[in-house]
Amino acid sequence: MIPISIITINYNNRDGLKRTIDSIINQTCKDFEWIVIDGGSNDGGKDLLEQHDSHITYWVSEPDKGIYDAMNKGIQKANGEYCLFMNSGDCFYSSDVIKKILDNEGFGQYDIMTGYTYVSKGQKKIGIWTPPQEITGKLLFKNTLSHSASIIRTKHLKEHGGYDSNYKIASDVKFFYEDLVLRNATYKPMNFYISNFDFTGISIKNVALASNERDVFLKHLLPTAIYNDYKRMCYGETTLEKLLCKTEENSFFYKWMTLLAVISYAPISLKNRIVLHLKKLFSK
Repeated sequence: MIPISIITINYNNRDGLKRTIDSIINQTCKDFEWIVIDGGSNDGGKDLLEQHDSHITYWVSEPDKGIYDAMNKGIQKANGEYCLFMNSGDCFYSSDVIKKILDNEGFGQYDIMTGYTYVSKGQKKIGIWTPPQEITGKLLFKNTLSHSASIIRTKHLKEHGGYDSNYKIASDVKFFYEDLVLRNATYKPMNFYISNFDFTGISIKNVALASNERDVFLKHLLPTAIYNDYKRMCYGETTLEKLLCKTEENSFFYKWMTLLAVISYAPISLKNRIVLHLKKLFSK
């Protein structure tokens, strides 16, 4: 079996597609297939695909119904054990990424594996996305995995119908939640960079829509009581809780606030225990 199917979707993003093409054809390890789904671009993107036809396993340029319809077309053509989505504008971090993935100890043993993502805007570094060491319901209720830095078992994608095309930009978030939380798929982080993420992409430009779509699918997937509990845990109710929920748990500020809360609560807790003990003592 082919180890990895790289799937690239594109629509009228010729410059971004060129960067993606270069990063894929320059991989030192060629043990992958490459599928490109173009939505009928009229900006010269199709000409680029024709120029690199010898490097591409399968490509098509035709109208589609959106991002996830295009991704699903790619999934249908995929023959690899895993799918890796490297869409136009996004690039591999270095020329040896595929080799590192295939040499990784967990390759083939886990359903989803995710590495680091270098986040950039043009030539400027914006930040680094770090893969979580373990998956929890709370983590994926609020956050998600880096799509361009994840390899996903193709069998899982196909068995569950690919991505839900009813959502415009949050269907990959929905799939990660369903597969890792509700279907108990296995996960392992990879301790190296996979992708350079283009911060100018559609999901970044539509943060409000992405947040709304996440809320819609979570309410649909979870019983109301569980949804409400997780919402309180992830976003808080009081001003202090909301502040803490917006702070990284490993940050100094979070640890300081937690320590302060414990110190503040200790006298109250001790007082309550003494009162309770005295009530029991005198009630005899």
